[in-house]
Amino acid sequence: SGPNGEHSALIIGGSGGIGYSAAMRLAKRGFRLFIHGRDSGRLSRAAGELRQLGSPQVSTILQLLDTRGDIENLVKKVVPHLQIIDVLIVSYGPMAESRIAGSDAEIAARMFDMNLLLPTRLVAEITPVMAENGWGRVLLFGGTGSDINRPYKRIALYSAAKFGLNSLVRSAGAELAGSGVTVNAVCPGYVETEYYDDKNLNKLKNSGKLLEPEKISDIIEFLITNDSSVVNGSIINVGGGFEW
Repeated sequence: SGPNGEHSALIIGGSGGIGYSAAMRLAKRGFRLFIHGRDSGRLSRAAGELRQLGSPQVSTILQLLDTRGDIENLVKKVVPHLQIIDVLIVSYGPMAESRIAGSDAEIAARMFDMNLLLPTRLVAEITPVMAENGWGRVLLFGGTGSDINRPYKRIALYSAAKFGLNSLVRSAGAELAGSGVTVNAVCPGYVETEYYDDKNLNKLKNSGKLLEPEKISDIIEFLITNDSSVVNGSIINVGGGFEW
């Protein structure tokens, strides 16, 4: 942990959805926060709310994430803070519906880059410093139901990237075993966030499968504490046991 036992967390996608729900938990625990977002208004609103909840310091990182260049720009903005960041949460991973046959090269590149290359680059830069410091927690997000390798007809490219992410998590966990740093992935079910349109939200509510972000944050909070030190390289299904 940082000086005086303080913790600092970097949350990619921290201005909304599950990322913001997690940031709220950490703010209440007194963590210093670096929150990334793509909309400056939303980001500064989130930062103000997190300060009110108890975070002693909230820094914002504004960065669009659409291309490989964007990923490297984000990494450059993170590098100066590596010595104090001891928790990394990547709660950003766009989904596009696409079959494999005849799929668009740009959609394929975006799915693979944002869901696999982005977390890979951050883990590559951040975990060596965490390991030197003797403590760290990395939490990535898998797809709904992507804890096991299964076929998808409508989101083939997205799910291919998420299955790659599972492999990344297991390998990073093995690399870092015994270092005090853990790397895990959570595969949430359908979580009630602002990213669903009304039609899909109502459909999910009627199905009984919709989960509250707070329930996911309970798991996140556990995974970033000392209580979870032996959970490493794990892909954890937090979908309530529902079939997708």
